[in-house]
Amino acid sequence: RAVVLHLMGQIEEPLKLQNQCVDVFNKLIGERGRDDLRGKAAGFLTNKALLLSEIGQTEEAIKLHLEGIARREELCYGEGQDELLSQLPTGYINIACDLYLLKRYQEAIDYNTRAIDLMEDLVFNKGMDDLRLFLARTYMNRGNAELGSGQLEKSLASFDQGIEIIFQGGIREDQQELFWETYSNID
Repeated sequence: RAVVLHLMGQIEEPLKLQNQCVDVFNKLIGERGRDDLRGKAAGFLTNKALLLSEIGQTEEAIKLHLEGIARREELCYGEGQDELLSQLPTGYINIACDLYLLKRYQEAIDYNTRAIDLMEDLVFNKGMDDLRLFLARTYMNRGNAELGSGQLEKSLASFDQGIEIIFQGGIREDQQELFWETYSNID
């Protein structure tokens, strides 16, 4: 419901619903011991953070992203739930985007790098080729943050790495077209 309302242009009602979901999941986990819901709870934190970011509450969004990341990292690295590893890069990228908007470029670079490192392992060592486009886009995002911080050589290297991934293949033609449309007009 919250997603559909958001797609319809609403913010307050989806935010209220996300708050309710976070509260319900935290209650189920804390009071009823439903530890199996911790991954989903982290997802609701991310959804709420995205809404907050959209309405300009970027600092609060960052706090929620950090909480969601911490929960997912605990599940993945602390408890060995490898099936959730592919969700971690999204959290890193979301927070990197918010940090970039706040001109906190080095932090944005660091989170993009965390996403890149994990996605390279998932793509090149674990065969998750569906993340290739996402990996290429993250290199480009890191390049933008490096550009913003004045690290021109590093920025060029990141852009080149993103482009190289596209040329390596394994990405559907329609996704390649979207990539080129997105990054051909960089200011």
